[in-house]
Amino acid sequence: MKNSKINISKKTLHLPTSTAGFSGGIASIERKFGYESDVLTTDKNKFSFPIDINLYSSFPLTLFFKKVFFFLFNKKNYNVFHFNFGKSLFDYYFIGLPMLDLPSYKGKKVVTFNGSDARGWTRKVYQDQISQILDKEYYSFITVFKRKFIKSKVKKINKHSDVIFALNPDLFHFLPKKTIFLPYSNPNWDNLKKLGILKNNKIHIVHAPTNRGLKGSRYIINAMKSLTKKYNNIRFTLVENMSNKDAIQIYKSADLFVDQLLIGWYGGVSVEIMKMGKPVAVFIREEDLKFIPKRMASDLKKAIININPFNIESVLDKMILDPEKLKTKSELCHQYVMKWHSPEYIFRILNKHIYNN
Repeated sequence: MKNSKINISKKTLHLPTSTAGFSGGIASIERKFGYESDVLTTDKNKFSFPIDINLYSSFPLTLFFKKVFFFLFNKKNYNVFHFNFGKSLFDYYFIGLPMLDLPSYKGKKVVTFNGSDARGWTRKVYQDQISQILDKEYYSFITVFKRKFIKSKVKKINKHSDVIFALNPDLFHFLPKKTIFLPYSNPNWDNLKKLGILKNNKIHIVHAPTNRGLKGSRYIINAMKSLTKKYNNIRFTLVENMSNKDAIQIYKSADLFVDQLLIGWYGGVSVEIMKMGKPVAVFIREEDLKFIPKRMASDLKKAIININPFNIESVLDKMILDPEKLKTKSELCHQYVMKWHSPEYIFRILNKHIYNN
């Protein structure tokens, strides 16, 4: 499909989820550079990310009619439709009707995949122990059923979309060749000030899983139980079930953030952490770095603390004993995020592939 050129005066709608605050982050960047952009969500938005149009209802029938009304009477106000988390307003993949409404939008259609919306069985790609752990930890009836329909859904998206973005490098194993890597954006970017590592009496280590199985949280929790027994100068905080605003208040006092051990890439929360000038420990799968810019990959390997389920305790042990190393990583993480997740850098990608300028 040939990309249709969109005039700068056109208006973008981000829909239909607020997953990881991505929609709000992209919308804030587009507004910053003079584009009109709205965020619509049909989900509960449990982390209270910024949105403009909230169609959510706990009553399925009410939600359905609200979506129908918007689709019939309001979508005409937009010329660019940016679908987040590989979903649309009417996405019934579980009965073989994925993104039913996708072909009906007039204008440029952009689809962004965040992770589990596109990820298939990772053990078939990597055939290593970590991928086997990931598939086992994330195993459930819903994920098995969802993965069954991923290929047909992606095939339809490839046919009817102008642009496909992926936020995680591993997703390129499951997505079409035209897929473009897009770094995480953050709606709080301008409000996240550089704090660095604070002079606390104890080293504060933080982990914030949205899904414990997907993040490999049990390995992190077990490692922290062992380390807190071994040392009396560290404390551990598990951040769950709170708004993004409240979580950020905890992140401010962190000296080290532990993200995930199984996926092979960092999450949107790590962008917030690095923007505040704090070090991040996370499993980065080096073989997938071929899907991102070479300089970005090089900078990332220098900045982060690379861990996995088998070495997390020993690696964190060394960091605890070397506060100066933590400070160095803190500075490198801040430099990395300012270069590769800045609104200016992300906008250049959006401008090139969506607005064709």
